[in-house]
Amino acid sequence: MKDHSKSDFIFDLVDEFEMFSATGAPNIFTDEALIAFSYKYKSFSTQRDISLLRYLNQSPSLFRSIIPYSKWALGVAFNVVWYYDELIVNDPIIQILEDDHQSIENKKQRLRNVIVFLLKCKETINEGYILFAGNDLLPITTGNFENEAQQLLDSKDVTDAYEQITVLLRKNSPLNDIPEDDLTQLQAIYESFWGEVRQMGMHIPEHVQGTNKLDGGIFYDFTTPFQYTTKDQILLYGKENMLTALHPEYKRDISVVLETLRSGSRLNSPVLFYRDADAMAAKNYSLINQTAKPAMVTNNIGYDCIVPYLDNIHFNQLLDVKRAVPNAFKDFRYYLFELVSKTMKLTDDPHELKFRIDSQINSMIRKMEIEMESAKRKMVIHGIVAPVVVAAGSLGLFTSGMDVLQVAGAVMGTSGAVATLRTLSDVKSDKDKAIINNQMYFLWKVLQ
Repeated sequence: MKDHSKSDFIFDLVDEFEMFSATGAPNIFTDEALIAFSYKYKSFSTQRDISLLRYLNQSPSLFRSIIPYSKWALGVAFNVVWYYDELIVNDPIIQILEDDHQSIENKKQRLRNVIVFLLKCKETINEGYILFAGNDLLPITTGNFENEAQQLLDSKDVTDAYEQITVLLRKNSPLNDIPEDDLTQLQAIYESFWGEVRQMGMHIPEHVQGTNKLDGGIFYDFTTPFQYTTKDQILLYGKENMLTALHPEYKRDISVVLETLRSGSRLNSPVLFYRDADAMAAKNYSLINQTAKPAMVTNNIGYDCIVPYLDNIHFNQLLDVKRAVPNAFKDFRYYLFELVSKTMKLTDDPHELKFRIDSQINSMIRKMEIEMESAKRKMVIHGIVAPVVVAAGSLGLFTSGMDVLQVAGAVMGTSGAVATLRTLSDVKSDKDKAIINNQMYFLWKVLQ
């Protein structure tokens, strides 16, 4: 029976409407085809959302999170999906099909771009690691929490958090040949959930103001590079208005944060925030709203700590190892969560936090390597490497669920010495102990 809670129907429709050729090149997609595709897609997505809600209610214990809708949502999902049982993301295709502010041609192009990306991750979606939800199940509206968003923005902690992720820039803007007369060109750039927002300003030295030195006008230079500056410098120049002009964008993003928290409460799922500012807004909301659940807020601290080990490893490879050793993966995930939580209680310094966690993980990885090498040396000493490799292809024999003694007997013959069989059993025991006693086995396996 087909599982309607997943979004694998996406790829069925892509094939049905022949959106791409056998070589992957886009085929001609008529206006009529887009209308027909839209009608079918919305029908399937409605069925999916009904099944998805039922499924989520029936499986509350799985390790899952909702990712707030933004231009980064899919990228974040496919970077951390290996770590989760499931991630819930607002359906990106629905957003395109229901966008009435775009021309039909723009819709077609955006649709192709998203589908090309999704096709690269087809297996991940088909297996239900990423679950798409429509707007009725996972709303992305921004107008439902205007008052609460403003209340949060009135908090210095929240405002400071959003200003910290706003890029502040400055550069000299020569007015004439006298360096003391240089103006200072300023920019504040905020990457919101929806797009980039810029505020520009110009600081004019006091001795220049009100003189004929400005008769030639003021020009903004967009070619020479900027240098980073600080909020204190912006305030020193008297340009606080550049920051307050960004508050509507902060407020809009905070509204999305609160809308997603409400969805998380309704779907009994934590929300994964990938910006510290959003996590700060969510945590502060729990202080002003007694119905909010502080425990439903997570951020990306755990991934920051572990990603350096996995920079060059495709997430499909991570998922393959996760499938091969599911219990070892769960042990690793639980240990990582506990390690990060415990270490966060010892220090607020992000560099020290990372150093402590890296040191602990590296220590366990080295211990794992020593134990595995010890098991391999024992096999070499007793001269039984060859038959095991012939039988199983690699030391993966010990994690494949096969009975190692039966395999050894089949390869070496019934006349094999009892002592040799005991040695194989001992080696298996050594390796089993290494796996059981070291929660880094999953990571060690990935790194091999």
